[in-house]
Amino acid sequence: MSISPTANNKTDVKLSSERERFFGYMLLAVEDITPRIIGKLLEIYSTPEEAVIKAKDCRLLSDKLKNTFWKMSSETAIWCKKYDDFIKKGVRVVFSSDPDYPSRLDCVPDKPFGLFVKGSLPPEDRKSVAIVGARRATPHGKWIAGRIAGDLAAAGVTVISGMAEGIDASSHEGALSCGGRTAAVLGTGVNVCFPASSRAIYEKMCRTGAVISEYEPDSAGKPYHFPIRNRIISGLSDAVVVVEAKERSGSLITVDHALSQGKDVLAVPGRPDDPCSAACNKLIKEGAGCCTAAADVLEFLGVGDRKTGILAPGADGQKQSRPAPASAGMNKTETAVLSAITGKTLNIDEISELTGLFAGEVLGALAGLEISGMAQCISDGVYTASKS
Repeated sequence: MSISPTANNKTDVKLSSERERFFGYMLLAVEDITPRIIGKLLEIYSTPEEAVIKAKDCRLLSDKLKNTFWKMSSETAIWCKKYDDFIKKGVRVVFSSDPDYPSRLDCVPDKPFGLFVKGSLPPEDRKSVAIVGARRATPHGKWIAGRIAGDLAAAGVTVISGMAEGIDASSHEGALSCGGRTAAVLGTGVNVCFPASSRAIYEKMCRTGAVISEYEPDSAGKPYHFPIRNRIISGLSDAVVVVEAKERSGSLITVDHALSQGKDVLAVPGRPDDPCSAACNKLIKEGAGCCTAAADVLEFLGVGDRKTGILAPGADGQKQSRPAPASAGMNKTETAVLSAITGKTLNIDEISELTGLFAGEVLGALAGLEISGMAQCISDGVYTASKS
């Protein structure tokens, strides 16, 4: 964006619009600013540009924020270069006034003034479901999350999560493994892959789904960013599914946001004496939906029949049968997984390491192999090939 910091406002409409988008970006880039403060500034000043230039004198702001605005307004050319750089890297800003800003976020009281997006935002005309849970998840929990996510994605539902280790990552992998759509809401900038272990997921989502953040690109993120972003995870979703969460899990923050936004909440039940399922079991006792499979979620949303497995119009816009894994001819993924577990007993992570496949891809292959009688689960998350 080649706009001089001193350019006249009475220029071409297109240039003026691009200029205001740039100053809108500057508002988003102010450290520790909130959507409510941005909203207040835009009530006082007529445009983002006026807000950025004059906020240093605004009595409603703290001295820290006024100093930040003073410094930024004197370095407009530097910020203009940053804006140009991330646009060239495939990052775009979607402001709340833009037609493609997610309408689902209208239920969020402090919805972001703008979102940074790499990839394509979830389609407005398709259902979206968030799957969240423990970072230190058990193999069984990760398997369940991947299975539910994969089946939902195969049904045309967008899977939303936060790309954290454990349940989040397994959910993204499950959706990606079946060629489905998934999006991650980050507590960092969209150009930052955190955690680093999610690099493969991150890169694939940038190509086939989306990574989303309200924080400036390249921002490393701060600890408090992660619970704050949870309101966007629930806001983008029609329902939230919790898989493995301890009594004081951070996932409950997402649940609280979902309930305040009027969203459906479901939980996967666990053993009564398992600390990893304490929050899930409690949620079910308090009235959350009980989720043991993707069909439960679809039925809860009114777009599927749990007994028949047939989707009603609404999940992906047309009626279709749930895809069945191949039984006669195995695909390459199933062949690789079956070879790995033949004569051995391996857990999901071990199979993933041996085959080089995503855990979600492994889970999808195992589901097909189990149904065709070629593999069996001998304990939580541990598999072997069936004896012929």
